[in-house]
Amino acid sequence: MARLGAHVAAATPFVVATIRSISRGWVSMGDGAAVTVRSWDVLSSRTPLVGSHSSFGTYDLGPLEYWLLTLPVHLDPSHGTLWGAALCCILAASLTIEATRSAFGLLGALAASLVVLGCVAWMPSIALGPTWNPHFGDLWFLSVLASSCAVLCGRRRWWPVLVLSGSVAAQTHLMFAATSVAVVLLGLGVEMARSHRTKSGFGWLAGGVVLGVACWAAPLVQEFTGRPGNLSVLLNHDTGHSVEGLAFGLRVLSSATMPPPLWWTASDGRNTHSIVSTIGARSPIFGVIALAVLVGLAVLAWSSRNRQIFAVSTVAALACVGLVVTFAVVPTDLFPPYLITVLLPVGALVWMTICCGFVVLGRRAIDKVTVARAGRPEVLGVANLSNAGITLLALLPLVAVAGLALRGQAEEFQRAFNWRLMPVVKTASL
Repeated sequence: MARLGAHVAAATPFVVATIRSISRGWVSMGDGAAVTVRSWDVLSSRTPLVGSHSSFGTYDLGPLEYWLLTLPVHLDPSHGTLWGAALCCILAASLTIEATRSAFGLLGALAASLVVLGCVAWMPSIALGPTWNPHFGDLWFLSVLASSCAVLCGRRRWWPVLVLSGSVAAQTHLMFAATSVAVVLLGLGVEMARSHRTKSGFGWLAGGVVLGVACWAAPLVQEFTGRPGNLSVLLNHDTGHSVEGLAFGLRVLSSATMPPPLWWTASDGRNTHSIVSTIGARSPIFGVIALAVLVGLAVLAWSSRNRQIFAVSTVAALACVGLVVTFAVVPTDLFPPYLITVLLPVGALVWMTICCGFVVLGRRAIDKVTVARAGRPEVLGVANLSNAGITLLALLPLVAVAGLALRGQAEEFQRAFNWRLMPVVKTASL
């Protein structure tokens, strides 16, 4: 029942927002209209081979969002983009919950559900406008983090899901690309080494390879037939502007992890100047400390053979590195405010990893000392106390995420979309 409740809770904002939007005369406009047109073109001779045009003068890595939405758009040209994107986001949320449950049990599933709700509470436009590629990719990025933890925990059946989620997230927006590619390659390397060591074969690899080829066929075709190829342009792109640099990337990491994190405040209505000023006020040292703690936890977990803590610590560390690298190369005068979308998934993951990691590894150390002194294989009181501590400390960051909904986010949800403009836009589009 709790497992089903986690799925229902994560899906509810998207279902309610979609029904509300359609009932109030929603029409596709702006970037959403571009998504609708390109999704329609998928089944034509004009099939898109690249992603959306970005703020940096390039195109995103691939057209997977359009491919996923083409059937809903052809079934319902007026609203298919909206409810199709909402269904894809719900699917990504469900994959996130199930992957986390597979790796960490029911508590993990509840944690994943609360993080999904926290993302929507912090940025209500994710549910109101799921067609926009930063919002669409944010839910699939959560699935990337969760499924990579499952794969590193030895759940090989999640490898194809990791490939699919990583492909969608990376192609949807460049801010998800570095971390998505890194964890997919890490999962592949770890599972191949494990298969070689245990001599269990490589049959698990087939599903992921097939999905990977299918997901990246269009970008590769464009790369080898286009003049120039989009991937080459992205790798060699020079905006002609100075970039923010490593210190700024570390300040962004501090903004995602240092209490109070940036995602604890209202997101809608922020402009570039206020965001850059807030980030600039953070010390990069805290970002370095957070990354060092995660690496230390991963090393301790590896030495103590705790696969779960090793998996989540490694994924969290890679997510932090990906965050730093991504924001370090952002042009100084081309900082779109929506880039902060990625801060909550990374920040919440870091918080939960550090809380649970210290408690679990600390419990093991205490148990070893207690067993050595008492000469008994188990001390029940210490074990129970440790289990209770794990639960309480794991819930602390989750309560922080859920508390976003109590910080005036209802008003932000109302202001995120100007419903009164709908009749005017609808009339103008006829």
